[in-house]
Amino acid sequence: MANLPAACRRCAAGDWPYAPNGGVERCDCLRGRQLLYIAECRGRRRDDVPGVTEVQAALAIEELAVMMPFVPDGDIAHALLARELMRFVCDAEELAWLVRQLVLRYAKWPGMREARALYCAAFSPMDGQIVETAVYDDGIIPGVCEPPHLLADSPRGGRISRDPREAGLIRALGDAKRLNAPEALPLPDPPSEEEERIWEQKRLELDRLREERMREDEARKSRIRAEIERLTKGGAA
Repeated sequence: MANLPAACRRCAAGDWPYAPNGGVERCDCLRGRQLLYIAECRGRRRDDVPGVTEVQAALAIEELAVMMPFVPDGDIAHALLARELMRFVCDAEELAWLVRQLVLRYAKWPGMREARALYCAAFSPMDGQIVETAVYDDGIIPGVCEPPHLLADSPRGGRISRDPREAGLIRALGDAKRLNAPEALPLPDPPSEEEERIWEQKRLELDRLREERMREDEARKSRIRAEIERLTKGGAA
């Protein structure tokens, strides 16, 4: 998942380390707290994000139209697709991620619903409307969303639940009964002031990059408009 702090020694092997009771839980480090916050935000309208502008969404659709076959053609279709992006994408950086991943993971335009499903697999949508992929098996997009939590004693490794919280509880009950449950690792030390300062610097740098990208998008849009105006005047002459 994008822009998360590095894992600590407790959660280095996975984002669901073992709890003292033999089950699993989120780590108490910066990364674990961020993952927990993301999970709590899922399904809720986001008021803590800037969203994307009409220009940014329109440029994203134009980029997809160039790189992917079967993107609906026409100004009206592009405007409607851009408007839908504005409903659920939280910021310009996540929009750029979505464009890259759509091109990498789908041979042709999969439709806006699948585009939303891909986004929801990695982020919490701004409007709180979560959908699951209809293309990938079991709703799991490899490399984007977490694999399902499995009961340790399950002979076939069957899936427990689509809900990570519900699956975590079932996993805890199953693992607690195992005689050879792994010994719990000690809780990590709370983040130091230096670690908090570094994470804050990273956040400020991301904000700066977003603003820079927005300025670049506005400049590009102005150049496109100027070129269209020049060509229109030349054709009229």
